[in-house]
Amino acid sequence: MIVGQLADTPLQEVGSPLDPTLHDRLAFPLSAAGTQATAVVALEVPPGGHLGQHTDSAEEVVLVLEGEGEAVVGADSVPVGPGTLVVIPAMAPTTSGTGEARCCGRRASSPQPPW
Repeated sequence: MIVGQLADTPLQEVGSPLDPTLHDRLAFPLSAAGTQATAVVALEVPPGGHLGQHTDSAEEVVLVLEGEGEAVVGADSVPVGPGTLVVIPAMAPTTSGTGEARCCGRRASSPQPPW
């Protein structure tokens, strides 16, 4: 059994000098513990920040724990808040609108992050 605690997970700052609003903090709390086919991401978007557009190789489920914002998957956009679950298809262009939120996501059959 592998057990992790989100509250104890240090998050890495992510940003871009080309876009000062691209700002979030994230970590993969269970990858270092040895998960083989599952990736869990802890994610925070600070006030006024957003995720950069990206794709992932596996389907992902994201649960909003705190805060409010906007999930953008492909051409679809929905408001999100505590308790919202968003399923993101594999390889779908994904980003977020500005807002402030804490989230936890899970990817199945995902390769280990490169770091």
